[in-house]
This record gives sequence, C-alpha cells and structure tokens, in this order.
Amino acid sequence: MSQSSSFKESDVAMQRLKDLAATDPLRAKIIHAGGLSAILRQLRHKHLGLYAAQVLSDLLDHEDVRQAVCKKKLGSSLVKIFQKWLAQGYVDEDVGISVFKKLMEHNFLRALVIEGGLTGVFSTLLLGKDDEISRRCLSYIAVVSNHPDLLNALSDRQIIKHVLQTVIGLEGTQHKNSAEALKSLANNSDLLIEIMQEREVLLTALLDNDPRRVLGACNTLLALSNHTVVCTMVRNSDSYRKLASNAQRARIDDTDERTRAHEAIEHMLYKMGPRGRFTSLLTSGFQNGAYMTHLIIQMISLFFGFWIPMYSINSDTDKRRSRSS
Repeated sequence: MSQSSSFKESDVAMQRLKDLAATDPLRAKIIHAGGLSAILRQLRHKHLGLYAAQVLSDLLDHEDVRQAVCKKKLGSSLVKIFQKWLAQGYVDEDVGISVFKKLMEHNFLRALVIEGGLTGVFSTLLLGKDDEISRRCLSYIAVVSNHPDLLNALSDRQIIKHVLQTVIGLEGTQHKNSAEALKSLANNSDLLIEIMQEREVLLTALLDNDPRRVLGACNTLLALSNHTVVCTMVRNSDSYRKLASNAQRARIDDTDERTRAHEAIEHMLYKMGPRGRFTSLLTSGFQNGAYMTHLIIQMISLFFGFWIPMYSINSDTDKRRSRSS
C-alpha cells in the first residue's frame, strides 16, 4: 500500500487524535507519559516518519506541546529528517511538502531548524549533481520562501545559479513548482539582485538549439516578468532581438516540442512589455511581408493603448498547425 493512500485512510484516526489532544488532561498524558517522546522517535523511522510528523504538526497547535518540544532541542534532528526526505525521496512528495509547510508555520520550529542548519542542507543538495534532488529542493524552497528568516540564508550566488540551471533544464511538466519557487526567491530584493547577476544563464538558454531549454528559459522569465528590472534586462539583450526574428527560431531542432517552444517564445516576448511587443512586430513584419497589414493595425492599437493579439509571427509554426488540423 502506498504512503499517500495510507495517509488518506488515516484521516479518521488523525481527527480522533486531534479531538483527544484538545482535552487538557489527555494532552498532559501524551506529553508526560512518553507519548510525545515516542512520536519524536518515530520521526526517524523510514516508513512511519512522515506519519509521525503529521501527528506532531497537529499537536503543535497547543502551547504546552510547543513548550515541551522546545525543551527537547530538536533542531539538528529535524534537519536530518528533512534531509532524508529530500535525499531518499521515499515519501510522497505532495504529502511531505504539505507536512513540512505546516511544521514551518511555527516560529519556534523555524528557529530550531535554522539553528540546526536547514539552510545549509538546502545549499548542499542544490549544489549537488543529482537533478532529481535539486528539483525536490525547489519544491521545498517554495514553502520556506514564505518565511524571510529561512529565505535570507539562500542568497549565495552559486545557489541562485544552480536554481536557474535546474529550472531551465526541467521537463515541461515539472516547471510549475519550480517556477513558483523562483518567483518566491525573486520577491526577496537581495535574491532578485543575485538572479540578475546570473542573467547570462537565462539569456544563453534562450538561444539554445534544444527546445526544452528554450521552453525552460521562457517559463523562467515568465515567472519573473512581474519585475520591471527583469523585463528591461531582457528587452535590452541581444538574445531578445534575435528571438524576435524567424531566423533564430528556425535553428531550434525540429522535434515534437518545437511548436511549444515557439509558443513560449511568443508569450515571453508579449509579457516583456509594450516596447518588446513593438520590437517583435517590427522585426517579424519586415521579414515577412504577409504580416505588414497586421503590423500597421498593431501599431495603431499600441498608439491608442490597447493590444490585438498576434496569433503567430512564425510562418513555419503556422504551416505545422495547418497540417495538423
């Protein structure tokens, strides 16, 4: 039986435990008669550890339980447990992240894991060579990014560079959580500065022949497009001007993901702002006379402050779509 199904089947038992813990006498017995210590020991168990963490996260709603946990100084032990979750991957990721998120809502517990070196674990695993572990780290970073006290320790430039490279290299289906993590990192002004320092990682990937890397770079920039400084940086780059031309896009290897990469490019160009939309239209319009009429309409619409979507500025993509339909 999978752990995720086991957790679903344990909902009734969990609710029963929460009801019991709501009464002071029974909760006192849990704390002082060895129940809490047993739960904390089970955190290290390979198969029961996540279940014990879920039980603990519910018990921590009570002040007396929080005080009892504080006295045990569990920082380093919890960090080792989280590291095990990330490195071994034996737990269901969604369940693990959910429990981790609930545990990190407690100020005292965040202080414990910071003291125990959690941010150092993230740094070590992100800088490792295992892409799967790096991807899991990004999902957990999306959780810790809500807490400045945890996030501030992730400002090392090598970490940011590895985060960018990891996001760019992911398969399309894995971009969502990772893009959210990157967006959260960028909301910290210091981390946004580090991201900008590593901009060449993104701009180089935009001109890659591999459509997956182009798609990853576009999705990464889309996640950062609410920051004016990022949009300006992209608009002023040679990569941006080359992407606005059909010639550059034709260099992308002809694979099944080529059309998706082209669509991501157009979406990214559009999101980079009015100046970027005009540059894109101007370049493609002069390269393809069939679009000149549409170009004039777009220029007029920009003057009056609205935008008429241009469905495609790549004739090759249009031909592929017409053949498939």
